[in-house]
Amino acid sequence: MSTVHSGWPVRPTARPVFLAVAAIVAAGVLLGFTHRPSRTELAADLRTMAATLGTDLRSCAGGLRDSLTASRAISSGASRDRATAINIAQYGSANCSPLGNGALADLISYEVPGSLARFGLTGAVRDLTSWASVAATAQRDLAAGLTGNLTSDLRKLDQLRSSADQYLTHAARSLGLTLRLPDLPGGADFQ
Repeated sequence: MSTVHSGWPVRPTARPVFLAVAAIVAAGVLLGFTHRPSRTELAADLRTMAATLGTDLRSCAGGLRDSLTASRAISSGASRDRATAINIAQYGSANCSPLGNGALADLISYEVPGSLARFGLTGAVRDLTSWASVAATAQRDLAAGLTGNLTSDLRKLDQLRSSADQYLTHAARSLGLTLRLPDLPGGADFQ
C-alpha cells in the first residue's frame, strides 16, 4: 500500500478496472457507429422528412398559388380589383420569408436525419429553401406590377422544385417506396 501526504494508507487503483471501463466505452461507441438502420426505419425517416418539408412550405406555396390566381384573373379581365391582387401578393410574399413565417425558419435550419445522409438530401432542403426565396421575389414582383420578371421567376421555381423532387424521388426509389412530394406551384401550373 502506498501513502499520500496525509499519512493514511491508500489502496492503488486496479489497472483491470480502468481497462474494463475503457472496453465498455469503446464497445458502446463502436455499436453506435455500426448500427445500420433497417429499410423500414429509412422509409419512415424519409416519409417524415418529406411531410415536414411539405408542411414547412405549405403557407408559402398557398400564398404563391393565390397570388398567381389573382394575377391571372386581372390579366384575363375576369377581375379588375388590382388592390386586392396586390394585397394577396404582398401577404404571400411575407409568408415566403422566414421573418414572416416560422415554418420557413424551421426549414432553413432543418437537418436531414443522419440515417438518410447517404442520399444527399441536404440538396433537396437547399433547393426548397431557394424555392421559397424565389416565390417571395415572384410575389413582390407581382405586387409591384413587374409581370415581365414573372416568367423568369416561374422558370426558376420549376427548376428548383424539379431538382428537390429528384433528390427525394431518388431516395424513395432506392428504398422501393412511393413518396408524396411537397405540393409546390410553379410556371407549369400557370401557363
